[in-house]
Amino acid sequence: MNQPTMSQRDRFHLLGLLLALTALQAAHAEPASGRTIVAGPGVRQGVWHVYDRPDGFASPVRAMHQDGSGHIWMATIAGLSRYDGHSLTYYTKADGLPYDEVYTIAADRAGDLWIGTGETGGTGGGGVSRFDGETFHNLSTADGLVHDRVVAIMEDRSGHMWFGTNGGISRLDPSGGLTSYTVKEGLVPGRVRALAEDAEGNLWIGTWGGGLSRFDGETFTTFGTTDGLAAAEIRCIYLDRSGNLWIGTVGGLSLYADGAFRSFTTADGLAENQVLSILEDARGVLWLGTAGAGYTRYDGKTFSAFRGEDGYAPSWTLSLLEDFEGNMWFGTWNGGLARYFGMHFTSYDDYDNDDTDDGLGKSLVAVHSAALDDQGHMWFATWGRGVSLWNGDVFEAITERDGLADNHIVSVLADREGDLWFGSHGQGVSRYDGSGFITYTTTDGLGSDYIEDLLEDRHGHMWFAMSGPFADGGGLTRYDGEHFTTFTQVDGLVHDNVTALAEDADGHLWIGTTHGVSLFDGESFQTVDLEGLTSAYINHILVDSQGRQWFATRKQGVHRFGDGEAWHLHQSDGLASETVRSIFEDRAGHFWFATDGGLNRYDGLVVQTLLRRDGLAGNKISDIVEDVDGALWVCTDKGITRILPPPSTQPAIQLLSLTADRKYGPQSQLRLTSTDDYLAFELQGLSYRTRADQLVYVHRLLGHQNQWRSSDQGRIEYQDLPIGDYTFEAQVADRDLAYSDPISVNVRIDPPYREIGLLTLLGIAGLGLVLAVHTAARRRRERDQAREQLLHELEGEMQVARDLQMGLMPDGPPKLAGFSLAGRCLPAQQVSGDLFRYFVQDDVLTVALADVTGKAMEAAIPVVMFNGILDSHVDLGGAVGELYERLNRALFRALDKRTFICLSMVKVALSSRRLTVANGGCPYPYLYRAAAGTVEEIEVISYPLGVSLQSTYQPAELDLADGDCVVLLSDGIIEATTEEGEIFGYDRVLEVVRHGCTMNLTAAELLEHVLAAVQTFSGGHSQTDDQTIVVLKVQ
Repeated sequence: MNQPTMSQRDRFHLLGLLLALTALQAAHAEPASGRTIVAGPGVRQGVWHVYDRPDGFASPVRAMHQDGSGHIWMATIAGLSRYDGHSLTYYTKADGLPYDEVYTIAADRAGDLWIGTGETGGTGGGGVSRFDGETFHNLSTADGLVHDRVVAIMEDRSGHMWFGTNGGISRLDPSGGLTSYTVKEGLVPGRVRALAEDAEGNLWIGTWGGGLSRFDGETFTTFGTTDGLAAAEIRCIYLDRSGNLWIGTVGGLSLYADGAFRSFTTADGLAENQVLSILEDARGVLWLGTAGAGYTRYDGKTFSAFRGEDGYAPSWTLSLLEDFEGNMWFGTWNGGLARYFGMHFTSYDDYDNDDTDDGLGKSLVAVHSAALDDQGHMWFATWGRGVSLWNGDVFEAITERDGLADNHIVSVLADREGDLWFGSHGQGVSRYDGSGFITYTTTDGLGSDYIEDLLEDRHGHMWFAMSGPFADGGGLTRYDGEHFTTFTQVDGLVHDNVTALAEDADGHLWIGTTHGVSLFDGESFQTVDLEGLTSAYINHILVDSQGRQWFATRKQGVHRFGDGEAWHLHQSDGLASETVRSIFEDRAGHFWFATDGGLNRYDGLVVQTLLRRDGLAGNKISDIVEDVDGALWVCTDKGITRILPPPSTQPAIQLLSLTADRKYGPQSQLRLTSTDDYLAFELQGLSYRTRADQLVYVHRLLGHQNQWRSSDQGRIEYQDLPIGDYTFEAQVADRDLAYSDPISVNVRIDPPYREIGLLTLLGIAGLGLVLAVHTAARRRRERDQAREQLLHELEGEMQVARDLQMGLMPDGPPKLAGFSLAGRCLPAQQVSGDLFRYFVQDDVLTVALADVTGKAMEAAIPVVMFNGILDSHVDLGGAVGELYERLNRALFRALDKRTFICLSMVKVALSSRRLTVANGGCPYPYLYRAAAGTVEEIEVISYPLGVSLQSTYQPAELDLADGDCVVLLSDGIIEATTEEGEIFGYDRVLEVVRHGCTMNLTAAELLEHVLAAVQTFSGGHSQTDDQTIVVLKVQ
């Protein structure tokens, strides 16, 4: 492979410049950048979601804190880590921390983080650090700290910071003075492990082996086991909202209240005696993290131990956190991080693990429908196990043995008198008055014994929708308390297989059948001729609070009629399945759809989906009912799930970048010209209770598209915007349809003044040419001959320039064991503003793809210059982030203000297959995971090179496996267009890459596959921008 070279003189010149820049960098402190990686998805186990080492999370997690932006900070043995729901950023000693082992985190009233570090043995290294969001400011014994192993930090009501260490406690005054207290001043002997301030302003200090000290500002008072402490080895101290002091020890939990101690152990209900962490949640429940497997909850009356819900229990919970959304997080010793959502979702399904029968049976049971009675009790109709009654504490089973007509119940209704009605599938309907059952069948006047739905109308009459054992059905029967009257097709029903009933505000009855809808006005039946429902199979009908009719259908989605218009909702709109069993309107006016593929929630704009992996008992939903407390009861084919109302919190949204004529960082205003025919906003939502692929982005562009639209993708694109002023607004909605605060960007599209000026000059020149023609006709032949000669010479020069520039790029890939590599640059004109290069140094392959602003000669000259600079800086070696920063400094001074360079780079350790990815302004690299068959964008965001000296570059690190493929490309591929102006776009690129990778193409074949797809899409439309692509594949 021929690699371009540069002169020795130029190399020395650049080395001198590099040395000068290095000296300048050393003279100024740089903001801490950390190391960012893409976080893994974790593993769901029942009501737990666990994130461990395979997902990038380090253990142990000794402490946690959530900042005002919603990010979760963790104290780990691998440094200080920050999690935003998408990525993890680790800060270590290399970023300014005193030591990599972090023990504790606390936030002061200004929002700065205080981090306690130290060596495990406590013999040297460590101290405390204040992080202001950019820089770490450290204190150690050299500054007066009593000891460098800091394991507890708190801010008192006066603004003093207290540090608990292996050698005592230190207090930092707001003025910056340090004061230390040790055994000499009266502190109890022992390493300090916990700090807390009580309601009177006393400082409580928990030590290892020395018990508990209370400091009133002047005197220390010591408490030990003789005073009632469970043990002298203190693990944690917590002050609850009532002012009670809770102390976790190795021998149990101690409560200090009213001047006395009271202790609790496993005999009182603790999961384990060694209490490692304590937290009071928003509901006032106390959570205790204990040694061993499990945890404990205390509701103010009873301790409840949990040792293995759904096959998982956190082991050695060192830290606890309740986030803004009400999720509980468990930081463990050796199991990473676990999120618990059982307080929001409770499922009643499989009871084979004990010998009790609580009403649903001892195995998974299909629940068809539910009803709420006038006492607030819930009744559930099950298939094969009769009826289950939930009285608020336990389930009670009611079956044929108790007088129920049949154990196969499909419908249940509580009437206004308090009686319960149960429709069976073959044995009629049973009525329960609280003391006994009465069953009605065809012998009493029912049209059929197969009851599909029940309704009590405004007159107190009962209506029974009936099918039959065969295709004929049983029609519709009305019971007025004395007589049964049955209606069939003979009376005007559209069909005798009646499946659903609803009454509207006018007292009209809507009747759903297997072949359409009928309307009964009290006297006669009318076949409803509504779009899409003429012969539809109706599963359920709802008349909502606005009087509109909703129809749940089999295999035809949801239909709504009212307000003079018809409306439909299908899988393409977000429905989990085209078969919808039931529709429910909750107190907030949201609509819930029970489908065969999951539970949907709709607020008029966004459709959200809940599945079994979110906490439901099953994915096939049959009914939804809201109880008196606002909890939602969901009937599934695998049991029942109760969903408690979520806390009134909202997700967060941030603008990552904008893309137009180039890629911009987050900003609130953007000014473009009408020649910039593409504009994209890259958004990212943050919600820990909502999966990333569940977040929905709602957006609008005022001045262009004033109605809100929704998308499950965080990238919002616009094309060919007219000249004018616009405001882009966006929010993100979580799974509970809570919306973030909106973000906005003002965009101005100006006329292309530069082009207008050029056209004006050309017009003037043209006028002069017309005048000159009259006076210079005789010179035309000589001028034409000279022009032809000049054009011939220029074409020759341009061809030489093209050959020289293309010669800068590799003429073939290097031979790499276990990898295949291919690259191609297709200039839009004779010379290019794109560049790609390969570098192989020892066991490391570096691939770079660059795109310079501008086109043709305007971009070609900076490309040649950058090629030489890149050569020199890659030769110098170093980490990818350092390389980017060196290149940025060099280019900031070398380029004019209008020119900058987008650079995407990957570095691969060939033996370990460890991939490092950095990016400054280029489209995100694509990564195909062969094991999963999926393609993802490696989201690494930074400014292009040469834009700002303050730019920082944080690479991402990943491991590659057999068959994995990495694709780098320039925006000329993404922005390729048809003659009509349609753009190829990111989604098409992703799909083409995925399709090619699943065909197991080589790197060269995949490259050709992508370029061919772009060419086919463009349909011969002329190329307007350089197109460059590099493909790296693991063999």
